[in-house]
Amino acid sequence: MARLARMGRYGDTRVAPRVLFDARDLACPGPPADAVDVQFRTPLSVSLLLDRMLDHHTEQALTFLTEAYSEVVAKTVSELQLAAGYVADGSLSWPARLELATDAHLFNNDELHVRVHHHLWIGRTALALHDGLRRPVDLDGIQLSLANVVWSAYLRTLDAVTTRDLGVDWREPRPGAALEITAPPMHIGLTGREDLGICSQPWGPREVWEQPTAARLAFQAEQERDVAREIERGVSSWVPPDQLRPLTYRDEPDSW
Repeated sequence: MARLARMGRYGDTRVAPRVLFDARDLACPGPPADAVDVQFRTPLSVSLLLDRMLDHHTEQALTFLTEAYSEVVAKTVSELQLAAGYVADGSLSWPARLELATDAHLFNNDELHVRVHHHLWIGRTALALHDGLRRPVDLDGIQLSLANVVWSAYLRTLDAVTTRDLGVDWREPRPGAALEITAPPMHIGLTGREDLGICSQPWGPREVWEQPTAARLAFQAEQERDVAREIERGVSSWVPPDQLRPLTYRDEPDSW
């Protein structure tokens, strides 16, 4: 990836993005053909919980998607604009107002099982804030920001809203694994290698950037193997989610 020299000051990109298109209008043409479709896919335990809720608590499940999960969507938009709101101008990168659109779905295409995710479509050009000229967005910078900033903010916000509104608990389902919902025990049977799927509805496929990326999933799998080896050697430990976990700063923040 080519790193461009970023101009302006930190915070210059803290502006509201422009609307790329109205994703609420299913009759519209949809995102431009060259738009990038970033698909944020929740950990599978979230989808399994919502799938179960649809059988008995349909209204609560739909309310979560339209209200609580909208906070997660908004966080990805604001973090992306702040961290990666730049256009390329030769070797320079100027603050810009990105052109974005979002839509949250319970299902991938016409599949029967819930796979909670949202689309964040990114226009390939944007208006520079310093001169108002339209230039190509800094796609390399966007990819780096997704990996280093936006994905972690997404997970933190998802953890917060599901804990607050659904009363769940997040723990490592396996040593070194990424967090999943473990109370209720939606993690049972998961291996971390499940296919989270890709959605092309309702306007057909665009260039898709999956979140989490294949590289992140591979890194997570390698981390699980590393931690398992450390536990075998007695240099690391892990508390299963069905056992009382040690207190952390989240339980007693004032004592840390």
